[in-house]
Amino acid sequence: MATVVATVAAWAGVSPWLAPARASASDGVQVSLDAPAEAAPNSDFTANVTISQVQNFDAAQYDVSFDHTVLQLYDVTAGLIGDNEIPVDYWGVYPPGGTPHTFRIINNVPGLNGATGSGHMAMLQFHVIGSQGQSSNIGLSKGVLSSIMAENITATWTGGLVNMTSVESGGQELPPASGSPPDSGTTEPTTQTQTLSALVPASASDGVQVSLDASAEAAANSNFTATVAISQVEDFDACNYDVSFDPSVLRLDNVTDGNIGGTVIPVGIWTENVTGTYRVIQNIPGLNGATGSGHLAILQFHVVGSQGQSSDIGLSNGVLSSIMAEAITATWTGSLVQVTSAEAGAQGLPSAPGSPPESATAPTSESAPAPSPPAPPPPSAQPKAINWPILGGVIGGVVIVLGLIIFFLVRRMSY
Repeated sequence: MATVVATVAAWAGVSPWLAPARASASDGVQVSLDAPAEAAPNSDFTANVTISQVQNFDAAQYDVSFDHTVLQLYDVTAGLIGDNEIPVDYWGVYPPGGTPHTFRIINNVPGLNGATGSGHMAMLQFHVIGSQGQSSNIGLSKGVLSSIMAENITATWTGGLVNMTSVESGGQELPPASGSPPDSGTTEPTTQTQTLSALVPASASDGVQVSLDASAEAAANSNFTATVAISQVEDFDACNYDVSFDPSVLRLDNVTDGNIGGTVIPVGIWTENVTGTYRVIQNIPGLNGATGSGHLAILQFHVVGSQGQSSDIGLSNGVLSSIMAEAITATWTGSLVQVTSAEAGAQGLPSAPGSPPESATAPTSESAPAPSPPAPPPPSAQPKAINWPILGGVIGGVVIVLGLIIFFLVRRMSY
């Protein structure tokens, strides 16, 4: 029986990212396609999307391309890095409805622990449908890796080339993957070297606005909330952004979940990068996303400044992504808070975990204790109701006694 011989022709690229920080190329992260050197005609084989020396891996998105007249992708299963399973959240023809020669794959590690080490992100299950003399590249493109801090992990990506020797007729072809019917069209070459691109940005005309809705003024030593509002977003899935302010005027005590169109937007991480700047990371579980307007998060501040001070609350390094791991372009707008006067008195709230108490808190006004409400007047005396059975018994007894007395007096007089 003839065999299918696979030889690897490497090509690579470095993937840029929209997030504020990047890993350097010296980090040595390698993503490559590991396929067997030989495969029998009309048989199945597995190609692993391997990854090496990655730290704090959280999520990935990449495209797999090949000649669909030679190979058929019928399943994509979870990978493993170290001891951590790397689930496949999504795989399907991309763009949706197109010919099945390019598939998009999205991986995401649940929770916030991530994965560190070497292993594979996914297992690609192929079936050989080609004939003698045909060949197919298996390309990896548009690769994006991100860490648990939503920072890009730069990597070198390497695909493969499968060359066909003679193929004898054999078993039956496997059915196509769901939503990926066989296509008789011509192959599209994928041999060229590609620089892996980042998330595809949406156009500015999408009109997505992210702004900070906060009070223009706040009293010293008081609390207030600022809402990170978002409008007219479609298929929102995740975001990360920085919140910056003057720490001598404001203190961030808590960041709580938002809501878009009835869908809760969980806050995965909020942490202080540098004094006065916090990174907020959010992600909606699953692949349904959220569409509409609402707010990403609620920021709970405490005023530690004094009268006359003010602080900008800035939003920066913002990244929004869709359920297809594509960037959503947005306009980001911050706010300004002015501290008003306050009288000496009340104590400030305790610091949130990780936020040490201020050495001196600004005075605050304290109103006099409210007077106690007057005691209710005693209930007025009410006349007791007449107990007619007892009164009747008393009268009856008196009548009987009087009757007996009269009886004995009359009898005595008769003698």
